[in-house]
Amino acid sequence: MNPFVWGRRVEGENFIGRQDITDDIESEIFGDSELTNIAIIGVNHIGTTSLAYEKIYQRKDELIIDKEIIPIWISPVSYRQSSSFLNLLVTECARELRQPGLLSDRSQVEEIQNLAEKVSDALKPNQWENPWFAISNFFRKVRETGYRTLFILDRFDKTRHLFFEGDKDFFDVLRELAYDPNYGVKLILTSRLNIEVIQRQAGSLSEFHSIFLSKRLGMFSNDDLNDYFCRFLSIGLDPVAIRERVLFYCGAHPYLLQRLGRHIVEQSSFSMETKINIDKTVDTILDDVFLYYDRLTKLLEEAGLLDKLLRILFDDLSNEKVTGKDVNNLKGYGLIKQTEDRSKANDYEAYSKHFHDYLYQLYERSEFPPELWPIWWKTERALREIITIIMSKAYGDSWITDAEDQYSILRQVFNQKCQERQKKAENKYGPAATRRLIDFTDPADLFEIICDKGLWTHRFQQIFGEDRPYWITRKEFIAQCRTRLSHNQDFLDSDDLKTFEEYCEEILRICAEAENSD
Repeated sequence: MNPFVWGRRVEGENFIGRQDITDDIESEIFGDSELTNIAIIGVNHIGTTSLAYEKIYQRKDELIIDKEIIPIWISPVSYRQSSSFLNLLVTECARELRQPGLLSDRSQVEEIQNLAEKVSDALKPNQWENPWFAISNFFRKVRETGYRTLFILDRFDKTRHLFFEGDKDFFDVLRELAYDPNYGVKLILTSRLNIEVIQRQAGSLSEFHSIFLSKRLGMFSNDDLNDYFCRFLSIGLDPVAIRERVLFYCGAHPYLLQRLGRHIVEQSSFSMETKINIDKTVDTILDDVFLYYDRLTKLLEEAGLLDKLLRILFDDLSNEKVTGKDVNNLKGYGLIKQTEDRSKANDYEAYSKHFHDYLYQLYERSEFPPELWPIWWKTERALREIITIIMSKAYGDSWITDAEDQYSILRQVFNQKCQERQKKAENKYGPAATRRLIDFTDPADLFEIICDKGLWTHRFQQIFGEDRPYWITRKEFIAQCRTRLSHNQDFLDSDDLKTFEEYCEEILRICAEAENSD
């Protein structure tokens, strides 16, 4: 059985760790103190829904019996108007109170049901009566039964798109219910954005956001990571052997770890192998990874944090456009962490080296649109690998210095700029930085090496086939695409996109065949 879950809520034995934030939330909800409104905030697929469901809603019976709190799970995603959503809060609460064993007095059940129907009537279109009167009467009556209501509103950030003009008092209604103890209502929200940002985007000036205790859900802790990697032992895989490359791609990101982990297990079960090439495994899900990056950066842009993130990672932190609050927000999300060199107080890196590289391309205004990222990333990496394999076979590991006298193009490519990039990476990442100088070249340089007249004749023609002009044509086409896009002159039309993808697929096929025959 695969121990990793992807594409759905994580529950039961599949749920990993999160002990620190769980302890905080449990003390607020299950402790002796007064119940608190809590907002659990985290970026896309970080696990806010799974946490709220597993650690709160799954303990529903305990809350009802021991605390006389009725937890009700609701998502705003399916609702178009605040009136429908508010009516759902009432009808779901009335339905729960009809469950056997909650209210022994039948007259109470009937009265609550009658009040719920009055709310529904008051919320119908073209009603002149203020629905707040009916809503407040309903929840006041519920509180008189001795029970309190805990609404868990999942993916609450959706409200900024679903509630339109005329619905701006929605947040005030929720605030009044959750703030006044006479109604016995408390809220647990899961959201990707801060509540204040959600309100601003919805056009609300309510103080709704001020009643919440915000809890940020970030990346897995070290204990969580140990738990994650130990799960590979159940299928006979050595977690130590794969840990470094898995962390390169995923960092401590729960969603990416689950996604890759599930695929590793499936591949291992299918091939019956105990050694897995993580780089090749990632290639098969790379489209999903870059799609996630695209959605994540769009969320950060919406929250006004993307530019701040890029400046923190690749610019001077003294820049007035970046504040301490920005740094704390991004650290709270788990998107940045301080580098291992603690002497540099303001030196940060992204949660994984792979995502860091992706962000660097954004910072440098990468020419490729998101749909071309996966195939170009594979192509660029394949070219670096095949050049390294061919040249190492001829000249050994020090092929750059040993062959540069014979091929002047190598001296041009592996210049001071390239060496400075490598030194910067070593200073930032320490032993974790790649030692290969070729990894710091520009993509265009890779084609210059392959198409160099001398290197083509002596080293690469036998691998790539065809003739040199054939590959120069492809090199020039890719360069033209990059130039057009990087200068915002034009977008690639469908024919150019198709040709670009075909050229990349051709290169990938040739490099794969050469590696397999080696």
